[in-house]
Amino acid sequence: MPTPFSDHWPQQCQHTWQQALATPAFQAASIRLPDLEAALVQARRRSFGRLLQALWREQLLDSRALTWQTQTQACLALPQQAALYFDGLSAAPMAAWTLNGDVHWQPPHGAAQTVASPAALLHHLQALLSTAIHPQQYQRLAAELNNSCLNDALCLAYHHHWNAQLAADNGTHWLPALCRNHPQPTLLLEQWGTLGHPWHPNYKTRLGMAVAEVIAWAPEFNAQIDVVLAAVRRDCMAVHSMPDGADFGHWFATHFADAYDQWCAALARQRLQPQYYWPLPVHPWQAQHHLPQHWAPAIQAQQLLLADMPRLAAKPTMSFRTVVPHTGQPQPPMCKLPVSLRLTSVERTVSPRSATMGPRVSALLQAILAQEPGIAAVLAIIPERHGLHFQAAGVSEDDARHVAVLYRDHPAACIAPNHTALPLGALFATDFNGAPLWAQWLHWGSGRQDAAAALAWFAHYARQTLHGLLGMYLRYGIAFEAHQQNSFVVVDAQGQLQQLLLRDFGDIRIHRTTLQAQGHTLALHDPHKTLFDNAEFVREKFMHNVLMCHLGEMALLLERHWQLPEQPGWRLLAEALQHAFADWQPHTNPARWQAEHHAMLHAPWPAKAFVRMRIDNNSEDIVGTLPNPLAPFSGSL
Repeated sequence: MPTPFSDHWPQQCQHTWQQALATPAFQAASIRLPDLEAALVQARRRSFGRLLQALWREQLLDSRALTWQTQTQACLALPQQAALYFDGLSAAPMAAWTLNGDVHWQPPHGAAQTVASPAALLHHLQALLSTAIHPQQYQRLAAELNNSCLNDALCLAYHHHWNAQLAADNGTHWLPALCRNHPQPTLLLEQWGTLGHPWHPNYKTRLGMAVAEVIAWAPEFNAQIDVVLAAVRRDCMAVHSMPDGADFGHWFATHFADAYDQWCAALARQRLQPQYYWPLPVHPWQAQHHLPQHWAPAIQAQQLLLADMPRLAAKPTMSFRTVVPHTGQPQPPMCKLPVSLRLTSVERTVSPRSATMGPRVSALLQAILAQEPGIAAVLAIIPERHGLHFQAAGVSEDDARHVAVLYRDHPAACIAPNHTALPLGALFATDFNGAPLWAQWLHWGSGRQDAAAALAWFAHYARQTLHGLLGMYLRYGIAFEAHQQNSFVVVDAQGQLQQLLLRDFGDIRIHRTTLQAQGHTLALHDPHKTLFDNAEFVREKFMHNVLMCHLGEMALLLERHWQLPEQPGWRLLAEALQHAFADWQPHTNPARWQAEHHAMLHAPWPAKAFVRMRIDNNSEDIVGTLPNPLAPFSGSL
């Protein structure tokens, strides 16, 4: 007989609902238990779908083992004459899968049972996996999956309330009114549209945080947080700035004037002189849970001051630990802060390398865009002005990443005054009518939202976006991490596409030979990072972020929402990529052009293996392959 399984799911749900319903945010939104139970149904399907997609995409499971009863109902045989039945299951190009129904486990004897939790689904599938999972890694993965699903249910319940409020305040098509009237439309859309990574089954995992902390600090709950404005002795802090002549101390005092005055007063009360310290914004979780326990010697030696320091009100962006402070300015600098937790499945700190290289890479990109007006017309960046990290004798770089900050410009400061930066990820989030925000943007810009208009829009968007991104890649070897969270679509007052705006250069990859051939160099913090001689390694970054998580996911959304047959989105993407290659062929080394053209349009695509990385306990990328969804259309172009 199969071993009985229990992950205490009912108790987990009950505890989560009790904690959530007691929070001020949920009480103010009048969210009730039935709302959470309804949201859990949708969250469970999303969680199951992403887990199944990852397992099939990474060849941990064989999708050919499915037997199909109908077009959307499938069965998977399990050992000992058991089986799993999937309702509303469908496959799409790029090895993508969607689940719009329940999953049922049929035991060898007795009635079928609805699979209740992601951990339970993983349990039923474990015997079929192509690789064994160490018990410790298995338990961790199961806990992460359940935590992600519960957090997603909280998100969906609050999102439903927020949608109703937006529609009531601004009408059904509220996007244009929001962009005209809201003082921070980009920030609101970042919070409202926080969905999580489209490929990762742990897309909402926040282990180590209490339910009340998640709701108080996560962007999808319209959160506002109190950042602690700590102080670090200057001789213990490394400061890195863009080479534009801006002194960090003067810059901070100018952009954070009120907070800086309060900070100086707090030091004076402790009989300390501000000229010997640097201000350091610290996330409230970090200030409450990590620094007092792990940095007690530095606190005792007054190298790091946390107690009796002022607070700075801020709102988290789609990135959770990247916040927009309230400074009284319309375009305040943004602060990327360490949070020593595994969010999704990576500990979210700011490494000395990121603090060092952010300003250097920003300066390089600005120099390139200044000499490439054709690219600059369609592609802009959000510079990372200053990076700071702890630096003292006996403190390793691995420790220093927990006491650091990276300052970047506000998106609105990087675009024309009458333009708005729409977070790309928010275009995938659904409004009160259950339609993606993309449909509202389409209606704003064209007055239509039918399938033909959507196809025409996507063709134009893909062509313009690839001209800039592929141009930077082919001509300079630069592979941006241009996925949904790091990309903004810049539109004018009529909703017309103007530019793609990119942020976050911590994991950018640059092909050394290609960059240097154009006369550019880059001083490195770590000789093994940022610049790479392996062209394939750089290409994987470009393809994963640009072709898969960005444009590929848009092609999938296009066909799913508008229910388009025969994969027209992928044909349009293939055509746009082919046009971009043609645009840049005269400016690219012929051998490089041919290799990249073949890899992107004909060869199998590299696929980042998120589950394999978790079960191998590996923070470095593990990459498999998947069939190239553009190959069927590339031969005829």
